[in-house]
Amino acid sequence: RPRMCSENTTQARGKASPGSPGRAGGGGGRRGRVQAVSLFEVVTMGRDAMQTVIGDWIETYAMDRDSALLDLISFFIQCSGCKGKHTPEMCQSNRVQDRGDILSKMVEKVDEDCAEYPLIQSGPYGRWFHSEFGDFVSVLVSQCQHCVVFDGYLMNALVSLLTELSDSCVRAFRHTCTLAAVKILSALVAVALSLSTVMENSQKLHGVERRKTSGRQGSPRLDRMKKKIAELQEKRLEIESIMDTIFKGVFLKRYRDVLPEIRSMCTEELCLWMKLYSTAFLTDSYLKYIGWMMHDKIPEVRLKCVLGLQGLYGDPLLLTKLDLFTSRFKDRLISMTLDRDNEVALQAMKLLILISK
Repeated sequence: RPRMCSENTTQARGKASPGSPGRAGGGGGRRGRVQAVSLFEVVTMGRDAMQTVIGDWIETYAMDRDSALLDLISFFIQCSGCKGKHTPEMCQSNRVQDRGDILSKMVEKVDEDCAEYPLIQSGPYGRWFHSEFGDFVSVLVSQCQHCVVFDGYLMNALVSLLTELSDSCVRAFRHTCTLAAVKILSALVAVALSLSTVMENSQKLHGVERRKTSGRQGSPRLDRMKKKIAELQEKRLEIESIMDTIFKGVFLKRYRDVLPEIRSMCTEELCLWMKLYSTAFLTDSYLKYIGWMMHDKIPEVRLKCVLGLQGLYGDPLLLTKLDLFTSRFKDRLISMTLDRDNEVALQAMKLLILISK
């Protein structure tokens, strides 16, 4: 495949050498080849290569976060199939009045008549790129979760960027950046679940230690445990705040998008969030969107709703949270067994069988 030249290719070569000699220097093997590519190019090279290049990107971010953020901006622009001019000034202004002008700053020329961008290319490539792009975003958040996610800079800038681009009139931006935003939210769900698990274990250890030291004066070990639990709670609240920002800034605008691909994508990810992080998402305030999208005129969107509900009703631990939804939308669920699309009708019947059990 022809290599695509971009500014972030040069930066990846130049900045990794002083900061990470072990990765950038010597070897001449796979690591050397991976180091020489841009973030966009590494999407085509598999998960292992992504982890290596993103690790190098994190090191670059620690030395020069504006430049590293510029690389990331370039990545999302390239994934949208657009060529534009990206300058450091784009990363340096956080004023609200500048956000409405972000597209004109980041993209010098956009061919709106271009019929194809990576996500919608015909044949298996489009589906493959969709999967690899989602993996890249997931790996990025996963490798940043212990430090960069909580620095108050990267996520704020990234979420602001994706929110603006997902609201663009340019289809390529809207589609690609909506996918990126919902995949980031899905990756943040995994981070929140990990924090919850660590916090739960820490609380159990704290309870054991407290029983051991009952009747004694304050224990330094007990104080350290309390401090750790408080830090974990603060981090989880911060992650949930970012998730809420993405949901309100991207999902609430795009689940009604004119493109069925975007509506379908939003439906699928919402069902995933409700299943994985039910304490935050499996509530009637979120379930109602699934109920409304079951009336979508496109069969693919209706099918995503039904398949997502199958995953929820198939988990006995979640059934009690679905009672109100069932009573509110049962007529629609029953009517979907007569859907014009055979696959939707079949899956709706399977869903009703699950509910009846």
